[in-house]
Amino acid sequence: MKTFGRLLFYLVLVAVLLFWTVFTVYNPDPLTLKLINWQSMSLPISVWLLGAFTLGGLGGILLCASGYFKGKAAQKDLKLELERQQVEDEQSRIQSNPVESTRTRPMSVTNPSSTDVSTTSEKD
Repeated sequence: MKTFGRLLFYLVLVAVLLFWTVFTVYNPDPLTLKLINWQSMSLPISVWLLGAFTLGGLGGILLCASGYFKGKAAQKDLKLELERQQVEDEQSRIQSNPVESTRTRPMSVTNPSSTDVSTTSEKD
């Protein structure tokens, strides 16, 4: 499938170059562009069209690039928001589950002999 795609790309490229060559050979007439008081130098029609297509392609690439970078910035903002939300969820989960040290422990039984030592020594 990858080979078919490459073959198709090269066939289209050859067709466009062949069309452009035929167009250039059959339209050698010079053309002067005039706009208000400005007049360009005389160039063949194919040169003007090639320039117009090139400028249009570059303009399209620039427009797409601006959307690409806006999308990347939005993606970065969303990742930061997701990380912040995960931290908040983790903190709320920790707060909802009490730590084991704060739980009430069962009462411990004290050794009566250890408390009697101080009282016994006072009696003697």
